[in-house]
Amino acid sequence: MRVSFVLPLFGSSMVLYDLVSGLVSLSDVRKEKVEILLVVDSRDPGTIGLAGQLRDQFQEVRTIQLSKNFGQQAATAAGILEADGEFIV
Repeated sequence: MRVSFVLPLFGSSMVLYDLVSGLVSLSDVRKEKVEILLVVDSRDPGTIGLAGQLRDQFQEVRTIQLSKNFGQQAATAAGILEADGEFIV
């Protein structure tokens, strides 16, 4: 079973690192495959940079960069459309 986690980002902080690393650790313990989709809904360089660092550090992470701020619902929908998991959270 594969679970996709869709996380819309706007002005995200280092709490995001803890969330992503926790999801990866949980999947390792449970021996389940996960993908974590970080949907960057901002032109903020800090958010873009953090998403890129997480993508580079964790193979489970994919990033989606929206062209402008479309809002949380649109960012979530964009992530759902890209998700490959049997279940989407």
